[in-house]
Amino acid sequence: MNGISERELEDYLCEHSELLQFDRFYVPEELFEESEVTIIGRQVVVEHGIIDLLTYCAATYPCVSVIELKTKPLQEKDVGQLLRYMWDIRGMLDFAHNSPTPAQVVEGFDELSSLREEMFWHIFQDQSFVQGVLIGPSIRSPIAAACQAADIEVCLYEVADERIELTDYRPSLVPAIIDERLSSKLHQTIYNYVFNQIDHYIDSELGRIIKQTSECADDR
Repeated sequence: MNGISERELEDYLCEHSELLQFDRFYVPEELFEESEVTIIGRQVVVEHGIIDLLTYCAATYPCVSVIELKTKPLQEKDVGQLLRYMWDIRGMLDFAHNSPTPAQVVEGFDELSSLREEMFWHIFQDQSFVQGVLIGPSIRSPIAAACQAADIEVCLYEVADERIELTDYRPSLVPAIIDERLSSKLHQTIYNYVFNQIDHYIDSELGRIIKQTSECADDR
């Protein structure tokens, strides 16, 4: 299975959907409960493209996962692509919350009409959280940082003995290797900014107090 295609990766994850219960990465083991992951759709066409996998899981909280699969190292453009898909699904959620019947929801989005109407309605009634997930073989630290800032889950996959394993990837908030001079300059920049803001606040408050005092004196 080495050198797998995106289609093979997609097929495997659909066959082993338990791998797509992403809360297992951050819920404490003693609180984690396995829950069924429903594949809502594969290659789902939305306004800004085609979503590889759209799933639903109600484990820790009702969650619709918008999943983008890559077999090459994850790149910046992948982050933007996923964010657009998440925007599309959130738009559908907003529309669904204001629709009185399931039929209107599906009718409003022809590209999703092939999905089971009952499941579609159930998911939207849950006021589900929309989670973005990027899955790929590797990622550079700056891209991972962008994902974390955008609250996108990053999972790296490994292929071994005809099996695929997913591991959670979260960059350290403080890089392991950092130039001391750069760190010092950053601290100085923040220090200067904070104290400039404090000086500005003191000056404005003093000005306000002096003005009020002067107006009171004139009134007398």
